[in-house]
Amino acid sequence: MTVAVEGSVDARAVAAGLAGPPALPGVYRFRDARGALVYVGSSRCLARRVRSYFRPGHAPATKPARIARFATVVEWRVLPSVLEALVDEARTIARERPHFNRRLKASGTHVYVRFDPRDPFPRLVVTRHLEDGPWRYLGPFPGGRRLATTLDELADALGLRTCPGVLHPDPAARACLRVEIGRCSAPCIARVAPGAYGRQLSRAIAALGGGDPESARRSDARSGPLPVAPGASLAGALAALRAARRATRVCVALPEAGMSGYRLLAVVGGRLCAAASAPARPSVEAAFDRIVAALEHPAPALLPRDALDEVRIVTAWLASPAGRAATIDYGRLGRMASHARLLARIVPGPLFSSGDRRGSA
Repeated sequence: MTVAVEGSVDARAVAAGLAGPPALPGVYRFRDARGALVYVGSSRCLARRVRSYFRPGHAPATKPARIARFATVVEWRVLPSVLEALVDEARTIARERPHFNRRLKASGTHVYVRFDPRDPFPRLVVTRHLEDGPWRYLGPFPGGRRLATTLDELADALGLRTCPGVLHPDPAARACLRVEIGRCSAPCIARVAPGAYGRQLSRAIAALGGGDPESARRSDARSGPLPVAPGASLAGALAALRAARRATRVCVALPEAGMSGYRLLAVVGGRLCAAASAPARPSVEAAFDRIVAALEHPAPALLPRDALDEVRIVTAWLASPAGRAATIDYGRLGRMASHARLLARIVPGPLFSSGDRRGSA
């Protein structure tokens, strides 16, 4: 199976057990009577998951029951692996924003944190837009009050300034309340030198995902946990961004669902960027070459804000037992060692024999 297989059926036929998607990984969609997309989901077994919405016994107010009441058409797209299904689901939700999808529909609210490296005493500012110029950016992060609160707490813990504008340090000037209560290192009244202030800023940069490693190295910053406790959504984003930097260039080798052979995937910077099928032993080399071509492209320095959910999903899957078993760290091993590890992993296996269906999830 080298391409996705799509299908659709009347929701009543699914509810009656007369039709439905196959028992393979993929993405399913529910549409209402007007054709509007109601809900998108993914599963390692489309047949079982789609039927579950129409089982009797759901309380009327639950999401499955509400989706089943609205749905008139069920669509599906079979994909060669669970990871591709998860990524396709995230991209579809970000693009089409179905009504009942809440968790992955918030990419429009993701924001960045930026600072001006030209300023001897930079401050961290939340922004929704990437602008040309000298700015350095961190993120993306879930926006909202919790991020602003975390930045304020981080500034208090590290003595960073929060006041706007360009500072002109004056020892004779009057300091603000944050200085009086010990929350700011007081660059405005020349109590801290740019070098010492920069080291504290670099600690904040490293704690916020290390989005500007060059600046952090210059300031001899050491990465570490935030000196404050972020909310769950921000902590999840930080974990995903750090995991993406560990998964800079990764090859994934999986049995191809429903078929003999293997599916090779390229993950760059925590995002799925290429895929190739190897249905028979002679096709392994061509599939590997295609994946290597994608892995040789450098990861972008900064993620688009609509990619954070995909990175979170991909890196979580890579950290799972199935992901660890399927992953080859191309960035660490290089081409030759990765190729040898791939061959040692898949060529001796039985999945190249025709008729073998063990890849179906």
